[in-house]
Amino acid sequence: MNKKPLTPRQKDVFDFLNLFFKHHQYMPTIKEIMAGKIEDKQIIDSRAQGPIGNTLKRIEARGWIERAEAGRARAIRVL
Repeated sequence: MNKKPLTPRQKDVFDFLNLFFKHHQYMPTIKEIMAGKIEDKQIIDSRAQGPIGNTLKRIEARGWIERAEAGRARAIRVL
């Protein structure tokens, strides 16, 4: 699959996913992405769940991640 380029916001979220996984050895939940923190360091800023969910859908549509069944926490896989 050919990956489409990410917008700056999508790249921020994608980079956060990778950094969170590297630090914790598991993927973040939506709430953890919304908090945007790793070891009390603010990485991304989001105060609403909807925009993060939409951003994840768009990152998936562009071929960068795969999300398992809807509603499962930590069900993100980087491609």
